[in-house]
Amino acid sequence: ILMIDVRDSLFLMDEPETHFNPQWRSKFISTLNSIKHTQKQDFFITTHSPFIIGDCQKQHVLIFENGRSRNPDVQTYGLSMERILKEAFGVVPPMSEKALEDIKKLQRSESIKNIENRIDDFGESIEKLYLFNHLGELKKSKRKTLKK
Repeated sequence: ILMIDVRDSLFLMDEPETHFNPQWRSKFISTLNSIKHTQKQDFFITTHSPFIIGDCQKQHVLIFENGRSRNPDVQTYGLSMERILKEAFGVVPPMSEKALEDIKKLQRSESIKNIENRIDDFGESIEKLYLFNHLGELKKSKRKTLKK
């Protein structure tokens, strides 16, 4: 792009960030914007990257589903990755299916020891917070039972 010095150009890019590392992904739109202003070039990008969408105003984002296109319902610029995944891609929650299944299994468990042994297996998430709450309720219930 930097080597093509043709003003008033339109570049079509299909998932250009696919092989970028996370740092490059987060800088990609910023870099394109600086090129756009100096060389008067425009870009049409298809992506599945929340990094790309999070750097664009909602009026510049189109979501294609079922043969139709629409702008997102929320402002995408600066939106959290979790919300972008939900709003643009319908991914709720943005967690792998296996990890979510394991957390849900522990949330149904009545074994304090089992939950305590496994809770550190999971990274920080709202689902893990719910698991901590469940653990707290189990301990509270156990204390009440022991007092009787």
